[in-house]
Amino acid sequence: MLNVRTDTTRNRIYITRSGEISEDEATRASSKVISGLEKLDPEFAVVNDVTEYEPVSQETKAEIAKVKRVIDDSRVGTVVRVAPESTIANAQMDRAGEVEYDVEVADGVEERLRLLDARE
Repeated sequence: MLNVRTDTTRNRIYITRSGEISEDEATRASSKVISGLEKLDPEFAVVNDVTEYEPVSQETKAEIAKVKRVIDDSRVGTVVRVAPESTIANAQMDRAGEVEYDVEVADGVEERLRLLDARE
């Protein structure tokens, strides 16, 4: 499952990924992310919760790489990833497309929000 939520007040986009993700679901979520990015100001933050993320197919990984490039090209300020327990899934997220932005990894939801709130 993929859930995408844009918060224009806090200038953030929240992406939650859990379980298995099909290529179709990744494509639909990509569209939501791209649409959400258009509503945000430069230096926006991305909160990417992948704690329950499962490794994906090469096709789905390619869609993730596409979204990472769009985020990178959109003048992102901060990316915080809530790390999965699966080291395989975490490594797959890192390898899904090369980008210029840095990713801060947090252990949980509270920590990720603390990291972002400290920047405001």
